[in-house]
Amino acid sequence: MFTLGVEITPLSERAIIAGLAVDYENDEFLVSAQILLPSTDDSKSSGIAISSAKGKTIGEALARISSETSMLVAMSHCNLILLGEGVLKDKAYTSLDYMIRNAYLSENALILTTEGRAKDILGAKTAYSDMTSFYIQRELMVYGNYKEAVRRNVKEYLASYYTHNSANWLTKVKMVETEKPQMGGSTESGGSSSGEAEKVYVFDFNSCAIIKGNNFVFDGDEQVISGINFVNSTLDKGDIVVTDGQTSYCFFILKSKGKLDYNPESYNAKAKINMDIILKEIISPEPNDFSVADVEPPENVTNLVKDYVASCITAAFTQSKDNGVDIFDLYGGFYGKEGKRWLSIANGYLEKCTLDTEINIKYY
Repeated sequence: MFTLGVEITPLSERAIIAGLAVDYENDEFLVSAQILLPSTDDSKSSGIAISSAKGKTIGEALARISSETSMLVAMSHCNLILLGEGVLKDKAYTSLDYMIRNAYLSENALILTTEGRAKDILGAKTAYSDMTSFYIQRELMVYGNYKEAVRRNVKEYLASYYTHNSANWLTKVKMVETEKPQMGGSTESGGSSSGEAEKVYVFDFNSCAIIKGNNFVFDGDEQVISGINFVNSTLDKGDIVVTDGQTSYCFFILKSKGKLDYNPESYNAKAKINMDIILKEIISPEPNDFSVADVEPPENVTNLVKDYVASCITAAFTQSKDNGVDIFDLYGGFYGKEGKRWLSIANGYLEKCTLDTEINIKYY
């Protein structure tokens, strides 16, 4: 087929990649692609498959997938990239640099790292979707909670790589076996025809890999994830739960936006967080006079919320700093505030840096 003199490969001859998993084993890349299988009708797909191949480079592995499937690999619909543990050790930048130079891959494609092999995550049978790649995207983009994951795409990762400290983070995903969901209202458990239950999985996003340059540094927990998100993201969902004695309060985030102010002279920065939240639930063993209808809780509960947000930001900053990672790119902020003069006082800046917090809360 030709359009304006350009040959167009029909869908039936293309391997449409929806998700890509990259592992590095025995000095070779193992690339796995979740492919939408073509049909005779160019307007739809006939199913999905996982195809894997090895190569000294990612391009070589993809070429082998194309050869083995007898289809032209098409990356234009690939919006998810999983990097296995082997890649994260020292090949993350190499992998993503290739991805960004691929003219057919969106720079907005999500990147995650995995516990274990990325191939195993991509090929897992999920409890609530036929396609792992679509399921993970939906979890992060639509139903994601600020506590659960830090979203990162190819463009953002490479932009951070070229900052002074090359600080980065990636959501770490791991499989969690679960029960197969019941279908059609049946009260019988799902299983194979032989009586053996089929294993199905959901995904856990409750940790993140903190990276400096090409090197994995440490795993951040939920608190670190929340701290990164409070400072770097505009949030419009997520819960905050605090406990006062035996009473627990659950708040829903309507909006939260962070901003960093810089004082290069004192090597100090301040994270200012403005939050709009709703009191959603009160759990108490004893009756009390306060209800969610009162909107604004007692001052001591407000202070607990502020302390929680501040502790998350401090944990992300302190744990990263202790490992030599400038997670909030304070160097760039100080330079932007001070200009070239900053270069004369920047030596050893990370050890000298401090971070304060200012949390402002408005109730609805």
